[in-house]
Amino acid sequence: MTLEEMKRIKKERGLTYEKIAELSNVPLGTVQKVFSGATHSPRYETVLALEKVLGTGGNSAFREPTAGYTDASEKLPEEYTIRDLQELPYDHYIELIDGCLYHIGTPASVHQIIVGELYRAFWDLIEEHECGCTAFVSPFGVQLDMDERTLVIPDLSIVCDPSKIREDGLYGAPDLVVEVLSPSTRRRDMTI
Repeated sequence: MTLEEMKRIKKERGLTYEKIAELSNVPLGTVQKVFSGATHSPRYETVLALEKVLGTGGNSAFREPTAGYTDASEKLPEEYTIRDLQELPYDHYIELIDGCLYHIGTPASVHQIIVGELYRAFWDLIEEHECGCTAFVSPFGVQLDMDERTLVIPDLSIVCDPSKIREDGLYGAPDLVVEVLSPSTRRRDMTI
């Protein structure tokens, strides 16, 4: 369901933001930000809650369509695993944190410039000191909790234990993680 479809249904049913918040258990401020367009990438659970109140069907403007790999109605938001991520039929920037899917989105050019400069600086230090560490830049999956319910994609990871490095990413915590904060991901990166 697109934002425009949500707005149309809201208007047709005469729903207020307050009523949508009450029915969906989504905070009123969040509902207002989603409908005003101030929040470009709402959390997956938020979109599901709003779609449940406003009706389901169609592809969401905020998340990738689920048909073909996972039916959203089959799982609660906190039940996803790394296998669900692997079954996506295309490249994606989605993190899995405690079984919840979070769409990362494409980083801005200034974000990529900063990450590139940091990567180069760390790589130069690693080579200069011959410490045996390796620097990885996003997208590089990190299975932090070493379980099937968490896979994050830090901007930059420094790994000094080669036994943690796998073909498809890192199994365990890196020795250093660098996350360049963006306005769209700042709250998630700082809290979740």
